[in-house]
Amino acid sequence: MSPFHSFQLPDLLAIIGSLELRTNSHCRFVTDSSEIWMSGEPDMLTANELSYLRSTKIGLLAALCFPTCDAPQLRILTDFITAAIFSGIRECTPGYSSGLDLKKNEPLEEEKPQSAVDILRNHEPFNHILSDRLIRLISKASPSWNLRFTSSVQSFQASREQFMLNQSMPSVEDYMKMRRELHGSSMGLNIAELLEIFQIPELQGAGADALENLKRSAFDVIACSMDVISYRFDQSRGVTQNLVAILMLQKNISVQGAMNLCGDMIKDAFTSFSSFEHALVGLFDRERSLKVPIMSWVWNSLVPDTMSTEEAAAILGIVKQYIQALKDCIIGSIHWAYETELFFGRRGPEIRTFGWVFADQIPLFSG
Repeated sequence: MSPFHSFQLPDLLAIIGSLELRTNSHCRFVTDSSEIWMSGEPDMLTANELSYLRSTKIGLLAALCFPTCDAPQLRILTDFITAAIFSGIRECTPGYSSGLDLKKNEPLEEEKPQSAVDILRNHEPFNHILSDRLIRLISKASPSWNLRFTSSVQSFQASREQFMLNQSMPSVEDYMKMRRELHGSSMGLNIAELLEIFQIPELQGAGADALENLKRSAFDVIACSMDVISYRFDQSRGVTQNLVAILMLQKNISVQGAMNLCGDMIKDAFTSFSSFEHALVGLFDRERSLKVPIMSWVWNSLVPDTMSTEEAAAILGIVKQYIQALKDCIIGSIHWAYETELFFGRRGPEIRTFGWVFADQIPLFSG
């Protein structure tokens, strides 16, 4: 008798139905070149990992999340995302020994500071994708970008260490805070910005707060959706730190009840994302703001008197481009989750249509 239970996934694609799915025309070429390189790169991936590299379709994930970039940009992002996913599969598997010096009770401030690149080199296989070209780009980036990238890498490192050190189930709130950066979402955006695919707006006051809330909501949609989709995959590897499992334990509900609750959380996160999108656009759309007295006051408090309408329009363009980048990442990640064979084998299209994951459905790859 199977130790697993059947359950029906929330209709994730319906929740994000207002978003448009786009793909990069360089997907196949970049995927092939990336996989050929990784297959020949000594000690980057194990023989077992190489056996299912193509079936993971990570090149498709990069192409869906970054549909407008050219082939060289997409190649760097594909390599980076591949490193992030395989690093996560390794380090988030129970019993994995990373070789990192993890000390649960030692304050982070007492440790010798490391650069963002040095931190990534401690997480295989990131050390293999830090090419001379990428290092040069990082070294020539602006101070503000380097601050963002360093913060993202430190958040990634802290999340991984917390995940690996946890000996008991965290609360839902603590888990979500850790989960957002567990697989390097902010780092991926930083690399895309470094490659000039978009620009992360540098805002102040209410604009900065709305921008941060927008990103957090986007990451929550992706993180919750991926936990729902990867629940059976995590079960098969003995991974208990999954939102579905945490809700089952803390709320004393069935797997289906937890799935339904996750669906509600994803709906709420996507609603928040849409609300912050409208708020941000409203803040920097002068014509729209001046029609509403309170928005007119916000506009005047955010935008200097010396800023012209043209300059404000330029900021609005940067904001809209960044919002679109987050939308691409949301819809791209969720669509990819049904296409990759990592979670459902070859039944992804069927599960996407009907939502049912049956008791005898075990992922092809268990790490």
